[in-house]
Amino acid sequence: MEFIMKTQTLRTSLSRRSFAFALAALLGGLTITAPLPAFADGPGIYHKWIMRGQILSLDGNTGLICVGKRDNAEVGQVLEVIRQVPVTTGGPRRSGFQPVNVGQVRIVKITNDHYSEIEVVKGDLKVNDTVELERK
Repeated sequence: MEFIMKTQTLRTSLSRRSFAFALAALLGGLTITAPLPAFADGPGIYHKWIMRGQILSLDGNTGLICVGKRDNAEVGQVLEVIRQVPVTTGGPRRSGFQPVNVGQVRIVKITNDHYSEIEVVKGDLKVNDTVELERK
């Protein structure tokens, strides 16, 4: 009798765990797939408000960025240049990064879907800095 009661308790416990696991998997799947329709028709909502890329090369006051036609870049646009600077909180380990505005660039030529040529407007810029245009 005692064995049967323990078996029933175990079965109920497993059912609850299985149900909880299935529910968590379902909710996790919905969380992951819910934003996908927003990006299904081109660059998506994100690119309607923010254009972001990276400085790939610099030669004096000119360079190349990975922002192009696909990002709706336009000749003459001025983009802010952001550098991610490590931040420490008093200990020996870095606790993260802080974005710091280090200058501006202007798009002078759209090369193709992915790249544009730029000129430095101001700042001491480096390869791998982030270029960003926030649309108003």
